[in-house]
Amino acid sequence: VYMVKLNEKMFKMEIIMKKFRRTVSFILVIAMIASLLSVSVFAANGYSVTVDGTSFDCEEDKSGSNWGYTAETKTLTLNNYNGGSIVSKGNINIVIDGNTTINGVSGSDYSSFCCGISVNGTLNLSVEANATVKICGAENVYIKGGDGVVATALNLSSHSSSSLEICGGNSESDKGGFAIKASSLTLETKKLIAKGGNDSSALYFATEFKVKSGSNATFISGRKYVSAITYLSNATYSFDSNIRSVFANEASSVYISTYGSFTYGDINADGDINAIDAVILAQSLAGWDLELDEAAISSADVFYDGKLNAADAVLLAQYLAHWDGITLGK
Repeated sequence: VYMVKLNEKMFKMEIIMKKFRRTVSFILVIAMIASLLSVSVFAANGYSVTVDGTSFDCEEDKSGSNWGYTAETKTLTLNNYNGGSIVSKGNINIVIDGNTTINGVSGSDYSSFCCGISVNGTLNLSVEANATVKICGAENVYIKGGDGVVATALNLSSHSSSSLEICGGNSESDKGGFAIKASSLTLETKKLIAKGGNDSSALYFATEFKVKSGSNATFISGRKYVSAITYLSNATYSFDSNIRSVFANEASSVYISTYGSFTYGDINADGDINAIDAVILAQSLAGWDLELDEAAISSADVFYDGKLNAADAVLLAQYLAHWDGITLGK
């Protein structure tokens, strides 16, 4: 009887241990699944960034030759970088310094890597003081040329002492790329030159183009009679202050320069248009080194043709002589 009862107890204990092992195994499986799910969720929330062929997650700090990426601020810093395309699948800040060149990579099919910089999201692109920067789309032989800079929303800024050139790539069998392509663009740059690839505009925007005060930019199409700037019919554009634009060759070249408030003819900005302004203009035309700032140059362009010449001097003299029907500037 004792042995029978002992066997029964051992049998029950074995059943309990089996249940325990099953429970522990189940808990371990659940933990593993939860772990995998957490990794999947992280991967779904993150997005990739590629710099010169090196891809990494946006939540990962990374560095390479003359570049470094900080995940916390999602900022890519380039200093004397000379390499291939930069592609981000989400928002990114890019700060450029030194003598930097970025070139899109040619391929058998057009892709984001054909562009100099391509961002599926918001791109805040800033150029530091004294930097010299050139960003170009790929030169493709059989397919469309690569675009220079592409983003959903682009905020582009540069220092007054820097130089920034953005170019679309050319193609032998199709149109070249845009220099800049964005749904919305905010511009606050100095010495920006944007050139479209062959038969392509320099700038394409779909919804909004805003120019901040003090900006200067030149947009040049890839071929005569192609518009330098292209946009959708319902798109809007605005300027924070006065604008001076020069259209040449059937709008294939556009120069945009904005300043604070100024008065046409009041070159020395003393609140009055008089003979002193005429003398300053004459000295400038004679080649005197007056170091006129941009606002003064703009106010001296009383003929409003985008350049200073004898026509401005004559018109200003006629105004000061009180000729009838004389209007200065725009």
